[in-house]
Amino acid sequence: MNIRIFTKLFNALLLYVLVMGGVLVVSAADGPRRTLVVQAVEKGLPSVVNIRTETVVEVRDPFAEVFRDFWNPYYRQPQQDVRRSLGSGVVIHADGYVLTND
Repeated sequence: MNIRIFTKLFNALLLYVLVMGGVLVVSAADGPRRTLVVQAVEKGLPSVVNIRTETVVEVRDPFAEVFRDFWNPYYRQPQQDVRRSLGSGVVIHADGYVLTND
């Protein structure tokens, strides 16, 4: 699917949570700090997930083959580059489907 579709779905889901949270009435027992936004966040918070990925990429040296022929085994070993990504999403189904913005 296209990223624009995911973004629109995510925005629609967030809007739904905020609107449905606005239907609730804040009572005096909840106190002045328990606004509708706080209640909406408490309702939706259990479905928010953290996504962390790590990719190991081998860095290619264009001169490695030439130098390795002359200096092997003293020539340096192939280097690896670790790329990390961090994101978040929302669980949208009991089977574990997660909706992210990318």
